[in-house]
Amino acid sequence: MVNFGRRLSGISYASSSTTSTTSRSDDDDDDEEMEMEMEGIMCEFEDGSTAGPYDIVVGCDGINSAVRRYVNDGEVRHSSSLGGEKEVKGGKGGGGGGASSSSSTSSSAIYSGLRITFAIRDGNNNNEDDEKGAANDVDVNVVDGCQFNQYFGNGAYALTSTYGTGKGGKPARGAFLVYADEDYVGPFRKSRKANDRDDGTSSSSADAPPDENADWTQDRRASRDRVSKTLGVLRAAGVPGGDDVADVVRMSDRSFDLGVYLHNPFSWNGWVREVPRGNNDGSWGGVLSWLFGKEGTKRFVVTTGDASHAMPPFLGQGANQALQDSCTLAAKIIEYNRQIQRQSSGTDDPSVKPDLKALLKEYESRRWLPTTSITAKAAFLGYLEVGPGLFANFRAKLVL
Repeated sequence: MVNFGRRLSGISYASSSTTSTTSRSDDDDDDEEMEMEMEGIMCEFEDGSTAGPYDIVVGCDGINSAVRRYVNDGEVRHSSSLGGEKEVKGGKGGGGGGASSSSSTSSSAIYSGLRITFAIRDGNNNNEDDEKGAANDVDVNVVDGCQFNQYFGNGAYALTSTYGTGKGGKPARGAFLVYADEDYVGPFRKSRKANDRDDGTSSSSADAPPDENADWTQDRRASRDRVSKTLGVLRAAGVPGGDDVADVVRMSDRSFDLGVYLHNPFSWNGWVREVPRGNNDGSWGGVLSWLFGKEGTKRFVVTTGDASHAMPPFLGQGANQALQDSCTLAAKIIEYNRQIQRQSSGTDDPSVKPDLKALLKEYESRRWLPTTSITAKAAFLGYLEVGPGLFANFRAKLVL
């Protein structure tokens, strides 16, 4: 079962007996009551609803993954701000109320010092206030087909693209500027003195780093002041094709300012955790029972995609790697089901027991190295593409 639009607040193991009533036959008015054992993983959501029981729960809940936090800590946590997390313990309704997040960035992630500004101009935009007037409206919107252009400057690079909007709709334009945050050197914030600008002002009180907007929330739009700063970055970087990019930015209907964050690919528990019986609140009792296998349930929580390995966007591999995760995980689950079938039919050695945990760990070990390698390469490429001076020269030689 796939659960959309509900925020996870707890994961626990449940074992209970349920009674169902069935009719003995179509012609018989007497009903028969049957008692069945129901056990497995229960998922609790903040709206008070529950789902389960399940043998396995797969977390595909993205960068700010509640399932990943359960795998790491044995409890569900939600980010409440860029600098901290709010714990929502198990139990119906989570016991934590409506934990809300003012930031969609995990507190364990490190701001890379790279930021991306997106500007989108809808195809039906007829803005007459732009300094270039209606003639520019034709230049931006009338195209023969979808287009994609990339421009490299000194310290920034830009993309422009044209997208179809459906039958009869005018194409929409997008402009994307990737650049280094002026208050950072890589992931390190500049000192107060280093942040003093030429005009005598200081950027030490600059805005906090932008979050990742992991949910692609449409109401977190950049201010017009941020858009003006983006145009300044575009001019300073001397990006070829800058006028085309600037036209889209100036006349955009909406714009978004995102930070690029580096997520740690290493964790104590990896991507898989067995859900223990009884104490499941992350206390020492629950941890010890899980470590020594005294309360093993053979019911597991596992993560895939960004929940396992959120990576910078510069290689365009996030979705690709998530799909490979899914295929690898599905193959291991199918392998386990076949082991069960063969054992039930007596075709397998009865001394060899199907081991779901081992298969899930095989999935993790097969996928961890390539995704970690791609994450490192994507981060390197991001710094290379926006680097000034020697970085720009090296990049230019690679491109040529």
